[in-house]
This record gives sequence, C-alpha cells and structure tokens, in this order.
Amino acid sequence: MTNRASGSTLDQPLGMQNIEPIAETRVDSPRLELSDGRRGEIMQVPRWREEDRSVATITCACGAVSIEAVGAPLMCVICNCESCRTAGRELDSRSPVAPIVDASGGTAVVLWRKDQLKCVRGSDKWAAHRLSPGSPSRRMFTSCCGTPIFGDFTKGFWASIYRDRIPDAPKPSMRVMMSDAPDDVALPDDGLPRFRNRPGKFLLKLLTTWASMGFRTPKIAGVPD
Repeated sequence: MTNRASGSTLDQPLGMQNIEPIAETRVDSPRLELSDGRRGEIMQVPRWREEDRSVATITCACGAVSIEAVGAPLMCVICNCESCRTAGRELDSRSPVAPIVDASGGTAVVLWRKDQLKCVRGSDKWAAHRLSPGSPSRRMFTSCCGTPIFGDFTKGFWASIYRDRIPDAPKPSMRVMMSDAPDDVALPDDGLPRFRNRPGKFLLKLLTTWASMGFRTPKIAGVPD
C-alpha cells in the first residue's frame, strides 16, 4: 500500500451573507431572478450569536488540569511528520492514557485558535517537552500525571490538541507530511486523502484565519510561556 501523495487543489473561500431569521414565523424563501430567466432561492444564514458557541472540556487523566475550548476548531488532521512522531513516542512512554502516536506513526490533532482556549484548572501543573533547547515547538503535558494535552508552535496563533483528549472530537479530514513517513509503514485503509507536505487548503485555512485575527499571536490563558 502506498503512503505517498502528490498535492491538492485549493479550496475557494465561500462568502455568505448573514440574514437575521424571523423567530417562530414561517416565511417563503426570497427568490432570485437569474439572467436567463431561471429563478432560484437565496440561502438564508442565521446570524452568529455569542450564546451559540459550544465549549469542549479537555482534562488530564487525574482531573487536576482542565482546558476549555470555545467555538469550532479549525480542522482535524493526522500528522506524520518526524517531529510529532518522535516527541509523541517520548511522551507516550510515560503517559497514563492511550498513545497519541498511532500504529502507522501518525498523530491525530485538532487545531484551535489560542484565543479560544483557556486553562480553567491546574495552571501550575504544566510541563513542556522540546526536542531541542530553544525550539519554538513544544509539547505540553501535565506534571501531575503525565498526560499529553497539546502541541504548541509558540510563534503561531493555534494549538494542536491531541484528538483523544477531546470528548466527541471531529474526525480527521486528511493525513499530512507523508514525506516523513517510513517507506515500510502500513497505513489503514481509512479513505483519508494523503499529502506529502501540508497542502494548499491546509495553509490557506491558517492564513485566512490569521488575517481575520489581525495577524495577532495570542497566548493560551492560564498556560505559562
């Protein structure tokens, strides 16, 4: 079974107009007259409301540390890069929970904006694992029980929460960094698209989100630098 893929097609961003829905009232959909005489319905999208935001709670094995993640994540992917694989296996060797690195060497992560994350319990119980001193990438685990929680590229605006730490986590949408996977690795037949590096749609999602944040690089509240 091959474990290589060559590339991707960029997703085109879709603009949508927010229209305030009429509560408890049934109305006919507005109609759009097209240039060739055909008629079509205009899609109505309810206005986003503050109170509609969902909250996911990420907790370590012993319960001493807890993070709240507000709103929707950016994406869920399986990363096969050597850095994630090496660091993940080192954390797994002393972790009390299920391994974060799967049998094929991939690490499933859910990407969230850092300004949507907050440590609500156990702020003094964080520890960082780096593959080399001074590296901008660190993997955060808890000092109380050794549970790996997330990967953090400190120069970026997002954190990569280990998928198995999240209740009702979204399913992965792709495998990335397959160029780092060993040649003899056996991948599951899961139907996920595989990319040698990080594909254009992955990078475009990060770029457009960062631009919408004014190119800020926030910190995670309650997690030490």
